[in-house]
Amino acid sequence: MRLLFAQIALFFLAFSSNSYADLFILQGDAEWCGPCRVLAKQLDEDQEGKDLILKYRGLIKYDIDRFPKTTENFGIVSVPSYVILSITEENGKLKTKVLSRWLPGEEDSLQSLKKFLKKGLDKPSK
Repeated sequence: MRLLFAQIALFFLAFSSNSYADLFILQGDAEWCGPCRVLAKQLDEDQEGKDLILKYRGLIKYDIDRFPKTTENFGIVSVPSYVILSITEENGKLKTKVLSRWLPGEEDSLQSLKKFLKKGLDKPSK
C-alpha cells in the first residue's frame, strides 16, 4: 500500500494545480459501512461539499479492511473517517504530515464534515 499511496500522491503533485497545493484528503471507509455510503452520497450531491473537496490537491479514498496498515499509520479508528494530510516532495522523497482528523459525532455529519474541510484549508501545512 505504501508504494500505491506514494504513486497516487506523486500523480496528484505532478498533474493537479490549485491554491492548496500540498493538502490532500484521505477518506477511510469500508464496503460494509452503511454510514460511509450515505455520507459519500450526501457529499457528492452537495455543491458546497464538492467545491470544498476541489480546493484540495486530491481525495484519496481507501477501504480500511483492504489496507489495515494504512489505517494504523494514519490513526483511523472508525469509519467513516477523513484525514487532512500535507504531502510534499523533497529530494525525491514524499513527506506526509497528518494535520487533522474527522469522525462523525452527534451533530449532522454532512455539515460537520464541511466545517472540518473548511477549517483544513486554513491550517498551515509546513
